[in-house]
Amino acid sequence: MNTSKKRLVSLVFLSLILFSIVIPAVLAAENTPLDNLIKFFKDLTINKFGDKPSDVIVSLIITLVIFAGLYDILELISIFQLTWVKLVIAGGITLIGVIYQVPLFIMVWGGTIAASLGAFGIILEILVSIVIFIFLIIGNNWFAKFAARRKGAVEEIKAIKSADQAAAAITGLKRFQRKTT
Repeated sequence: MNTSKKRLVSLVFLSLILFSIVIPAVLAAENTPLDNLIKFFKDLTINKFGDKPSDVIVSLIITLVIFAGLYDILELISIFQLTWVKLVIAGGITLIGVIYQVPLFIMVWGGTIAASLGAFGIILEILVSIVIFIFLIIGNNWFAKFAARRKGAVEEIKAIKSADQAAAAITGLKRFQRKTT
């Protein structure tokens, strides 16, 4: 993506975000004191993007990813030729997603699923370690025999390979002797 297109994408996304924040703020500011307006902005960020600053940052990043993904999809399959039309459509769909709290939903459920899979992986790792430990204690003799057989098989393969190399060397020396005599 060239620089002018990046600037245009950034400008459209920023203007759509500002539009989605300013219009409700203007509507809320009609005949209301400044404290209500500040409360409105706090409620807006808490309701749409999460209650902690880290939640807000992650939700904004998810919102940008949604916007970029929609724009990329429209770039590939859209019948619209003008870039700004695709940007406005992607931005509008993203804003609809923000209004219905899609980034917050993705953040909460994605975190829940990732944490669940992480906990499941740790429990599985502990169980496998316990099973391996029990097998090593109980079946120590069997594992030792298996390791010895495996080591013997490896040594046998090496010996066969060395014997083949030696036989090839002897055959080569015999041919060399025949040629020189």
